[in-house]
Amino acid sequence: MRNQADVNGSKPPTWGPLLDGIDWCRVGAQLGLSERELQVVQHVLEGKKMAGIAQEMNLAVGTVKTYSSRVRAKLGVSDQRELTLTVLDAALRPAPEKH
Repeated sequence: MRNQADVNGSKPPTWGPLLDGIDWCRVGAQLGLSERELQVVQHVLEGKKMAGIAQEMNLAVGTVKTYSSRVRAKLGVSDQRELTLTVLDAALRPAPEKH
């Protein structure tokens, strides 16, 4: 049963099980992201705020914002919704076949 915070949209969705199944190395390579950029993306998709990401990654908030801006520029997205859709699309796309 959903609690009231979930119903009115004030609480971000829980992506835990879906995120756990992602091959992050493949997604990062497919999207052309550096390891640090990919780490920031993972935290953003977990619903963390910039300050929390900075603390967890032991970086300045400004550095996290820079990584976030670089990711959005590389992927051609402007907000978290587009970022989420782009990353999930890449994660769900089958890996290219090796010849």
